[in-house]
Amino acid sequence: EKPTRSTELLKALVGALAPAQTPGEPFGQSLAHAQERPLLQHTAASLRGAILLVEDNPVNREIAAAMLEATACSVTVAENGRQAIARLADQAFDLILMDCQMPEMDGYEAVGLIRAAKGGTSALAAAASIPVIALTANALTGDRERCLEAGFNDYLAKPFGEAALQGMLRKWLPSPASAGGAASSPAADAPDAPHVTDAAHASDASQVLDAAPPPPPQPAAQAAAAVLDAATLDGLRTLAHKAAPGLFERLCQTYLSSTPGLFAQLRNAVEGGDMEGARQAAHTLKSSHANFGAFAMRDVCMSLEAAAKAGQTSAAITLMHRAEIEFSLALTAVSALNSRSTEPS
Repeated sequence: EKPTRSTELLKALVGALAPAQTPGEPFGQSLAHAQERPLLQHTAASLRGAILLVEDNPVNREIAAAMLEATACSVTVAENGRQAIARLADQAFDLILMDCQMPEMDGYEAVGLIRAAKGGTSALAAAASIPVIALTANALTGDRERCLEAGFNDYLAKPFGEAALQGMLRKWLPSPASAGGAASSPAADAPDAPHVTDAAHASDASQVLDAAPPPPPQPAAQAAAAVLDAATLDGLRTLAHKAAPGLFERLCQTYLSSTPGLFAQLRNAVEGGDMEGARQAAHTLKSSHANFGAFAMRDVCMSLEAAAKAGQTSAAITLMHRAEIEFSLALTAVSALNSRSTEPS
């Protein structure tokens, strides 16, 4: 027999020691994931601090909060910039994770108010040097520059996984000895030297979670299997299994309760020629559907958002016909998932 080649030997070792390789997954990726999991667990346990999560999308908020709760950090949530300012006025935080596009007051305006309070006597002055990380689904160069110029310290593109989030926490949170006192991190004293974290590798929603394999799920309903990406759903189940029991059911219910109203807003805005309202609704719906792996609906929303931003009313009206179809399919699919997940075992 020919001598065993090193690659073949390595494959044999991986097969014996590492979790089963996902069909179609490049060789070595399973081993990399196996090596990453203990590191993630170790990192999560060492991350401590008070975090303010500012996110208007209820599905995004649930997922990000669950990832944060998997660490040793405490999490407080706000749904828009106005609520965030109120929280900061009466509570100390070590780090702020803030969405950029929100109703009432967006992240750009909120971070501007936070930075402007530096050296003043207002209740917000103590928060003026807290590191603020921008969370946004846009990954264009101009958006990054706008975030940094507005006063954000760093940038994390959505969707992001646990590894990317924990890396950001590890970079900007104060040391465990000083956690719990806002602006106690040395990094917080250097807002003029921001670092941009490029999360383009997580641009596909199937990478929204970097986690261990979940327990075998119950077979999904046919409607869900045809419309929703299986890898994305498995990632949500994994996060629920690790950090937040009942999360998957809550996410389904949050989607079902929030997206019909948002879709009605989108329809009304397009029909009424309100392109800014249409852009905002499409942006939020895009993220909600990406989280469930409803990529067809995500893509329509992305096109609608671009058309509305460009003021292309006729294009937005045309795209709404596709959106009606894709939203109906996604809604049916998530309803099927919700029914299956709440069945008695």
